[in-house]
Amino acid sequence: MFKPLTLIAASILAVTSFNAAANCDPGEIVIKFSHVTNTDKHPKGIAASLLEKRVNEEMNGKACMQVFPNSTLYDDDKVLEALLNGDVQLAAPSLGVVA
Repeated sequence: MFKPLTLIAASILAVTSFNAAANCDPGEIVIKFSHVTNTDKHPKGIAASLLEKRVNEEMNGKACMQVFPNSTLYDDDKVLEALLNGDVQLAAPSLGVVA
């Protein structure tokens, strides 16, 4: 149980608005981030939106972050499997899922 929690925490710290899933240009590395909260009221969602904006500004066409809130890409039951399969690069599921 410790490894998935560590992986999630490291992912959140490393790189976190739906903004119609930020438009990524061809050739950019796409970073998909799935979480289960809304982007304007929950601290996790607000942080995800701010991280998406920062990454997309700072990476200058090298990488593009897409944030999928409210379980729009994966729900709690599927997000860890998607993370392990490489279908999503960052995940912030409910803590009960990793416990």
